Amino acid sequence: MDIYERIPLGKENAIHSCDLEEILGCESSSELRKMISMARINGTADGTVICSNSSDGYWRSRDITEIRKFVRSMHSRATQILMACEPAEKILGALEGESDG
Repeated sequence: MDIYERIPLGKENAIHSCDLEEILGCESSSELRKMISMARINGTADGTVICSNSSDGYWRSRDITEIRKFVRSMHSRATQILMACEPAEKILGALEGESDG
């Protein structure tokens, strides 16, 4: 049984990460996150989206409102990660400039 079959359909049936880790036999939450990421990238065979949030867990959805909210959340996280990289990139550039001179 693959990961899609272990993630329930509908937010009301969401499964928490600790339960999903146990069902899938993951050795860490990091392993589960990698599996979820790959499943999202590959897409689901049934045309659903793997959604999640910190309070409900993971679920598959075809609900426009839920998917829209999930997409906004992912965009926000990606933007925050990129913004957090900017200061480090500036410092790295300065340090690399020092080592060239």
